Amino acid sequence: MKVAYWITPDYRVIQVKTSHIEVIIDHPEIFQVPLDVIAAAYAKFNEVMRTEGRAREEIIIAVVKKGFIRVRRYQRPREEYWSVNVNQINAASQEMIKQFFWLVHRGEFGCPEVDREIPVVITALNGHQTIRLAELIKDNSLPTGQKQLHLLKL
Repeated sequence: MKVAYWITPDYRVIQVKTSHIEVIIDHPEIFQVPLDVIAAAYAKFNEVMRTEGRAREEIIIAVVKKGFIRVRRYQRPREEYWSVNVNQINAASQEMIKQFFWLVHRGEFGCPEVDREIPVVITALNGHQTIRLAELIKDNSLPTGQKQLHLLKL
């Protein structure tokens, strides 16, 4: 089972059922990317719309630069980890990430994470870091930022 999400700058969590690019194409108004811009990116690389190539990468990077956070759980034969793509590693993005993983660990968003030692690889334009889930949720309580994450049902 694929486990993937988008976190919007306004604290909404979108569960990805197909692929991250499919969600952007199906809901361009949420991601503030007009369909003609998406189509132009695919045309520029001579790729078929919805495929996962260079156009997809360009579009996802543009969306992440706007403050959206891309989250995916990878499960391979000898490796499991969470991947997080964020524009900048700063206090605001760290708060959203901590809140997200605290809620996921508690069973929110349809995918409870029980492995407290699973790595969370955070990649940003200004660097990257790997942290264990246990470190993200060590306070054992929901971070109390001004805004709280909530699921957006599409």
